[in-house]
Amino acid sequence: DDGVKIRTGGGKYNWEFQWDSGRKSAVCFAIWVLGVGVLYLLSQLLSWELSFWDILWPTSIFVFGINRLLEKWSFFALACTLFGGYELADKIFTFPFDIGGSTIWAVLIILFGLSLLADAFRKPKKPKITIKHPNVKINGHANKKNDYACDGDSFTYCASFGDCDQPVTMQVLRQGDIGVSFGDYTVDLTGVETVASDCQINAACSFGELEIIVPKRFKVAPEHSASFASIEIEGAPNDNPAGVISISGGVSFGELTIRYI
Repeated sequence: DDGVKIRTGGGKYNWEFQWDSGRKSAVCFAIWVLGVGVLYLLSQLLSWELSFWDILWPTSIFVFGINRLLEKWSFFALACTLFGGYELADKIFTFPFDIGGSTIWAVLIILFGLSLLADAFRKPKKPKITIKHPNVKINGHANKKNDYACDGDSFTYCASFGDCDQPVTMQVLRQGDIGVSFGDYTVDLTGVETVASDCQINAACSFGELEIIVPKRFKVAPEHSASFASIEIEGAPNDNPAGVISISGGVSFGELTIRYI
């Protein structure tokens, strides 16, 4: 998602406005803070019988629902949007009818169930998998990390809290260890000339996205089973591949993409 860029102004000062998927959450958060401030100021000027908490919690639920709807449609996100909007409007305008708290929670649970049911029957964009035998582990911490090392016919790559592309260049590839978390990462194998007969790559991805780019002259043999994560294979190898790369690892709350080029 490259987003949209708008450049305004001229001369000494220029403003560049950008809109992409990575900015939606930040924009929603800014709108929420601004909305809370404006509504609380109006409550003071117009003598509304509203406390700061009466404004804070329904607006947070409303903006949370809007943010989720911008990312992906779901009944649960729609329920949060409607519920937050109703509660805020009810506190400002005092509707003559009142929906009890038990009724609201029942409706939320029903809509959440409908959302799960819709996701279950929707045609999946990507087959769901979790790879059973992770051999790479990352001791997670909040500091940005991007470590790559190459030793003869093997390489290791560990990264966290970032967005990086890592090329792998070597004459013969026999072993690879990849461990990434909390970010969007790409490992590019197009710089590999040949692969060993027992070539194995162990990949671990937690709370992030990992893309492995493979040249079509090689074939990937993934080892996985289905659950709590997703794998997508884009493209296909040549009819007579020059070698096979076995990929196994652990994917938890993340996404692994293998793309042939």
